[in-house]
Amino acid sequence: MQETKFIFVLLEGYSALSMTSAVETLRITNDMLGSNWIKWVYVSETGGSVTSSQGQVFQVDSALSEIDRNSIIVVCGGVSIAKNSTPGILSWLRRQAVFGAQFCGLCTAASTLAEAGLLNGKRATIHWQEVEWFRERYPNVILSESTFERDGKVSTTAGGVSSIDLFLEILADIVGDDVVEKVADRLMYRSIRNIQSTAKISRSYRVGFHEPRLIQAIAIMERNLEEPINPSTIASTLNISTRQLERIFRKYLNSSPGHYSMVLRLERSMQLLVATDMSIIEVAIACGFNTQSHFSKCFKREYGRSPLDMRRSTV
Repeated sequence: MQETKFIFVLLEGYSALSMTSAVETLRITNDMLGSNWIKWVYVSETGGSVTSSQGQVFQVDSALSEIDRNSIIVVCGGVSIAKNSTPGILSWLRRQAVFGAQFCGLCTAASTLAEAGLLNGKRATIHWQEVEWFRERYPNVILSESTFERDGKVSTTAGGVSSIDLFLEILADIVGDDVVEKVADRLMYRSIRNIQSTAKISRSYRVGFHEPRLIQAIAIMERNLEEPINPSTIASTLNISTRQLERIFRKYLNSSPGHYSMVLRLERSMQLLVATDMSIIEVAIACGFNTQSHFSKCFKREYGRSPLDMRRSTV
């Protein structure tokens, strides 16, 4: 077996859970092999320390440098998604791609890979909180709801422990299924080998319910944020009455369908205001508001400040 090296590129605010889950999977693989065939190092753009999502300061091994063919680049994203696609990082990623490097993007790092042009026309996934603005910004990426995606030489995860899912899959190619099964056992992750290729991020995860009609209704709303569908049409699609739909929303969410749809659109607008340079009117239209004044009024009622104030506070 050939030695394989993983280069963990830590971005500011990286998800400690995503990174640690990946590294622990590698460590246990070495234990199972009884050797150190799998190696890893930590790097940052400048070689300086990086602060994780938990506020911990991590001192990396080195700055970005050229890598050998048997290395896999693991870009670790997290909470500072709008600030991590620096010219230096993007230039380095593109240069490594020219030399045929393999890439993994953990948590929100799909955004950095997409900004570097490495996901054009490819399947990818990202943490659910960033899905809407990602679709808006990178329409050429085929975004899925899977816990992880592998497409050619680029892989991505949806955050959290989905790093384990992806790394078990990658390691199966390197050390074989038998070893990976033992690694999964050691991680108390045995069932993952049966579900990892089809696992999805449940829409109910966000609100903690298991009412199928409610999940379907919200899915319809999320697919039509730019041109909202009225509750009666949603109810008709689900073969229930509008009154039934309203009762379901009231029971599980203590909200009306119309208000919940508004909240989804405003959540998306918040993401676009913070993570993109779209004008306020462009954000309004992208979120289903016909006028900027109506959008601003609804936004201020929900968040206590105007869209312009919100953008200024995050710059």
